[in-house]
Amino acid sequence: MSFLADALLRIKPSATLAVTQKARDLKNAGRDIVSLSTGEPDFDTPDNIKKAAIAAIERGETKYTQVSGIPLLREAIAQKFKRENGLDYKPSQTIVGTGGKHILFNAFLATLNRGDEVIIPAPYWVSYPDMVLIAGGTPIAVETKMEHGFKLQAEALDAAITPKTKWLILNSPSNPSGATGQCSGEFEQSSAQPRVGDPVIGADQLHRLTPAKRIGVEWFGRGFSKPRRDCWCPHRVHVVEKK
Repeated sequence: MSFLADALLRIKPSATLAVTQKARDLKNAGRDIVSLSTGEPDFDTPDNIKKAAIAAIERGETKYTQVSGIPLLREAIAQKFKRENGLDYKPSQTIVGTGGKHILFNAFLATLNRGDEVIIPAPYWVSYPDMVLIAGGTPIAVETKMEHGFKLQAEALDAAITPKTKWLILNSPSNPSGATGQCSGEFEQSSAQPRVGDPVIGADQLHRLTPAKRIGVEWFGRGFSKPRRDCWCPHRVHVVEKK
């Protein structure tokens, strides 16, 4: 009997971390390297953020919090969506996580059964397929092209959707293409649109979502020089059932 779970055989090491380590090794060897791997700023955390974190520690805010996040933070997130995005959500409709990968991994693990398909426009963030695989799902890559601005075309989406489709992942701005709004203007009129009523639309960093069941993930922190896995980077997740 193998000690390791079969799920580990379905995934491979992170290509992003491999490139990051390679860049570090070359820098340590004296090479002048510009690393385009992990999305981490090259400037330090601003002083006001440092001071706020220190003040919180000095106030004794070092204990376990609610699993869904600090209530005051969730209230602030709801206010942010109203103020900046014109979206009405209650604090109870938000969840704070430790990073985009954490939020999406949990969502996949909670919703995917073996054989469920997840449509992922390509090129894509390298972690998407592995998160789907370890949860038992099947990633379905759909090619996007430079001449279309790397936006998903209606015909390609039509061809990819099957009775097994459970998720459509939309990442904006796209990592790595940089495309914003990953669907073309044809998407809303596509014959696929009614059929996307059952799958979940996973919108990573997307503010305006196509009506359907959806989970939106918005990431805060990169502008404050905080890496993705830093526990000070909250994410917002909201789930809305289409009526």
